[in-house]
Amino acid sequence: MNIANLITLALVIMLMLSSCIQVTGETNLDKNQETLQTTEDKEVSQRYAVIFVGQYFGMWFNFQPIKNYKRIQQYYTWYLNDAGQTYKMLRDTYGYSEENIFLLVKLLPECLFDIPTEQFNKSWVDGTCDEEILEDVLTSFKIGGSNELSENDSLLFLMIDHGGIYDDGGINWVKPDKVNYNDWRCEFLAIDNLENTFASYHKTFDNNWTDQPLIIKMDELLKIKGFRIKSGKDSSQDKIRIRFYNDSEIIKQTILNSWVKKDWEYLVFRNITTQEIQEYEIDRIEISFHENNANVGFKVHPAKVYDFELWPADSLNDIQKAFFALTFNTLFKFLNWKFNVFNGELNLLYDWELANYIDNISAKMIFLFQPCFGGAFIDKISGENRIICTASRGFEPADSWIGPFRRALNKEVDADYNFDGNISIAEAYEYTAKWVIDRYGNLFHPIIDDNADRIGTHYNETSYNSSMFGMDGYLAANTFLNLKISV
Repeated sequence: MNIANLITLALVIMLMLSSCIQVTGETNLDKNQETLQTTEDKEVSQRYAVIFVGQYFGMWFNFQPIKNYKRIQQYYTWYLNDAGQTYKMLRDTYGYSEENIFLLVKLLPECLFDIPTEQFNKSWVDGTCDEEILEDVLTSFKIGGSNELSENDSLLFLMIDHGGIYDDGGINWVKPDKVNYNDWRCEFLAIDNLENTFASYHKTFDNNWTDQPLIIKMDELLKIKGFRIKSGKDSSQDKIRIRFYNDSEIIKQTILNSWVKKDWEYLVFRNITTQEIQEYEIDRIEISFHENNANVGFKVHPAKVYDFELWPADSLNDIQKAFFALTFNTLFKFLNWKFNVFNGELNLLYDWELANYIDNISAKMIFLFQPCFGGAFIDKISGENRIICTASRGFEPADSWIGPFRRALNKEVDADYNFDGNISIAEAYEYTAKWVIDRYGNLFHPIIDDNADRIGTHYNETSYNSSMFGMDGYLAANTFLNLKISV
């Protein structure tokens, strides 16, 4: 055997040995990685998905065991159904490898809560849906990570959860000028943010609105576009009515459901159809309470207002924080959330935190956000080669949304608007946005951002055009789960 044949034989043996070498790891982050990977392999498009299922109950949680159990089971079934069906769609319809789908879920005790086994298989779960694991998974896709992705690859991120916003910064809040006391009692000021100083009204045996509201007067007309109020709920307080006046005429009325904690409640004046911010000139405000138990009244439990501030029209429209609710993995986290023991929020994932977790991921990313107020995340995570679809705008609630989106992608409904046989992300978004209007009217508006301008667009707005480069919808119209089209 000559030298050339020996070299050839040696190369063949080395190739055979290298094909048998694989990496074993302690976490699922390395489950699809091989020790040796050629340059050609790295250039082949890889498709990954992260399905994240958060908290099964929102801020309504209380100590009513039967009611809580039913509601948790309701959300548990809903969330796991959507997560499981999306998992199966990615695997069966679009050929995603199970090793490339990361399903992060907190499973509840099976002796108490039923898993919808027809749609969900607990063996698919890769980890708990807490912030640390989510950060580890997303970090693995970054440059230098165990699952490093290139710009030729794609990553689908689906969040099924509750969501919310905090407007506690970046806004120039204005305190009212003066107060007409009426029958409201306080120590020094009718409204003050000090711990033991508040406006309170004692009302007895009258199942109606307070006959003497807390009156706030302006020295001059003030143009505002919203407000925030800090109050507290007790066993008899039901609703809060806030009326805004201009020269004795009621120009705006808001009725809020009272809430348990002594926290801020925010409201932005928005057009119910377009959701554009509206402005009103006011010179007086009246705050009234309604009780729901005529046998108790407010004599023992007075209505209280700890603070009240206005959002001037010339102040910037700045959503400071948006968040998703995470699971409670420990009793400590639950007690801290429920009773604010250490003045912390250990079960929330903020927009800026998610933005950090996905920074330096080179792949095309497709975000599908089920939670309420999901549009508020766009400002922080918008970027090049990213498609963000949310169930609602930043100040809107949301309801069942991911189901129609998934059915469109899975070709269970007629969403192939250009008749090419494939369903683009834009087609699935348009189908779902139309479905929401048919079912919910203008209650909430699914929006999309894929041109990196940090502004979400509804499909019937002029800034949405899936056929025009640079407009919202164009990148999504050229993005599919089963193939990649460069634009």
